[in-house]
Amino acid sequence: MRIAVAYWQNRISPVFDEARRLFVVTIRDGREIDRERLQLRTRNLWERVRILAGQKVDVLLCGAISRPLEQALEGSGIRVFGFLSGECDTVLASFLLFQGRVAGPVPPPMPRHSGPRQPPAGDLRPESIRPGRRREKPSSRELKP
Repeated sequence: MRIAVAYWQNRISPVFDEARRLFVVTIRDGREIDRERLQLRTRNLWERVRILAGQKVDVLLCGAISRPLEQALEGSGIRVFGFLSGECDTVLASFLLFQGRVAGPVPPPMPRHSGPRQPPAGDLRPESIRPGRRREKPSSRELKP
């Protein structure tokens, strides 16, 4: 199995779409047998998919990742484990330790929010700044003492 890890300063890169460096680890019988560094010089998502597929990567461990890039990678047969953080070697060791041995079903990822956010049910903002409410100007009688 070949695992790509997007990194920045020896930690998981915060956003894969902007990551410039990867290391690709070859795992055989649960042990690392090879590690090579790879530079990503393009921000084009199709080019990134082509590079990883060309490296015969099976799994990508990364931080945040855009939905189109994640779908393109998965469509090319690369399993994506996104929204990870921490030191690269610790994350990789954890992945190898728990891979395929999770007790019970794995919960689905949290849905990504799309569209404008709605205020909470008990809107605590003053009425004058709530959306959809017009603030009326005080009449001249109200201004006089």
